Amino acid sequence: MFFLETLNSFRLMPVGGRFFSQTQIFKGFSILAVTVVFVLGFQNCTPGFEVVEQESNPIPLEGECGDQASCLPPNSAPVFRDRTEANHLAVAAFQSFSDTRVFQRVADGKAEVTIRRLVSEPAARYRVFYLLDETGGVLERLGVQTNEVTAFPDAVLVRANSGMAYRRLRVSYYSLEGDELARWTSPRFAVGEVFLAAGQSNSATHGESRQTSAVAMNRMVNPQTQSWLPLRDPMPVATSWADAEFGARAEPGGSPWPIFADALSQDLGVPVAVVSVGYAGTSSAHWQKGDARGLYPRLIAGTQALSGCSFRAVLWHQGENDSIDRVTTGTYVARMRALLQSFRADTGCRTQPWIVAQAAWVPLGLFPSASEDSIAAIAAAQRMLWTQEPGFAQGPNTDQWTTSPGLRFDQVHFSATGLGLHGRAWRDRVRAVFSL
Repeated sequence: MFFLETLNSFRLMPVGGRFFSQTQIFKGFSILAVTVVFVLGFQNCTPGFEVVEQESNPIPLEGECGDQASCLPPNSAPVFRDRTEANHLAVAAFQSFSDTRVFQRVADGKAEVTIRRLVSEPAARYRVFYLLDETGGVLERLGVQTNEVTAFPDAVLVRANSGMAYRRLRVSYYSLEGDELARWTSPRFAVGEVFLAAGQSNSATHGESRQTSAVAMNRMVNPQTQSWLPLRDPMPVATSWADAEFGARAEPGGSPWPIFADALSQDLGVPVAVVSVGYAGTSSAHWQKGDARGLYPRLIAGTQALSGCSFRAVLWHQGENDSIDRVTTGTYVARMRALLQSFRADTGCRTQPWIVAQAAWVPLGLFPSASEDSIAAIAAAQRMLWTQEPGFAQGPNTDQWTTSPGLRFDQVHFSATGLGLHGRAWRDRVRAVFSL
């Protein structure tokens, strides 16, 4: 396997192959799985080329080719001529991602994206990758592949900076003489911060008034359709006051997530996306795998919408119902431990922490079965998760906003002012947990 490549701000390389000599170039075609990794930080490198043997994760290219026989100079490729009459392959020719999707940054600003060819590739000698702007203008030629001896390789690694702008990926097929025969263009994508929010009503859409993100690239995800939408209340799937179960009100209510996303996006300079699956009036028992309420599948569906575990963390705001039910500290911790274990086993998302809010307080006048002791027991359990249970991290303390009528419009759920405090508190804790 080999690539011809110009290394400047972008890099492209094969995955999972052996070192090949110059004569062992590609032949035939095979089903394509292309892994694309986008990186926010640029590195200026001397132009060069390398083929790397790798069992699992691809290794970034560094420096010049040196004396490796597999390297070919960038000018070994012909001059490629784009043609307006080239066959435009349908978006469905590749299994890729929904339009305006945000991919989660990981270490050093990378994000992993998978696309897989679903139809036969055109008969061509060269396959060339380009990074495009939102309108389709070429920003950079990422790399060139040939199939002269063996098939086009399965996987490549690309590094790029998205920032507050959408990008596209283009794959063009060229003849031996360099004339474009066909091309495929991906939907728009960006690289930023992505979160799965869950819990009970104050994690869902039961605040006083609906909120809308002021940042056009901030997105929410509908797990049922896996579509990426502008971030605004009411959020798909999460319960709201508009649901028949909760009064079928004309005003559906609001959530802290548009405010959280705007604050974090402003701080970091990247788009933020949230999939919210919260359900009002639920206890930690209701979220257990196999519980009759059927809430656990909401977590799984939310994660599936973020394919490849492409999210930073689970934001968990729940506990008030456990105070009402007088659940003990030990029971709450055990339930959350079991929920985390089930979630990680079923999704394969084993590294994303659950950031848990301190959310135990309820007004005793409205919920006489609760007591100061039962509230203290759940608050203690949540703090114990932060400090003693692997996989959990400290979220905001929303119990501090209790009796003020300006913060909880019905004594339980947050007013517009309270939603602002709530959303910005989540921003603060996310930045603290990940040192962002």
